Amino acid sequence: KISHGFPQGEYLLIENRQPILFDAGMKRSSGILVWHIDDSIRGIYSNGKRGFPGMSEVVNGTTQIPWPENGNHYRVALLQADGNYDLERAVNNGDADDFWMEGKELGPGSQEGRDGVVHP
Repeated sequence: KISHGFPQGEYLLIENRQPILFDAGMKRSSGILVWHIDDSIRGIYSNGKRGFPGMSEVVNGTTQIPWPENGNHYRVALLQADGNYDLERAVNNGDADDFWMEGKELGPGSQEGRDGVVHP
């Protein structure tokens, strides 16, 4: 659990998935999965609205606030290493490119992981 640099109730969970024991039948890939958790959200997503790149929120009928500035995001979200947001866009149920592996970097200014979350 990484909570340093995040608001109260918000943190990252790091999960190491390898094709052994419970995951022995895992065919897609293996590596690290990084989950963004925001316990301040009740329900599935903030303000009852999903949030990911390309989405914006209309306020007062005219003003559009783009994501992530609008603050809308899921309570639990996988920070997909490919940065495609396939899960949020219902493109697939996850793929091998969602895993973080050697050579991929997650942090401020990294190409992957541009999810609107300020990473410590």
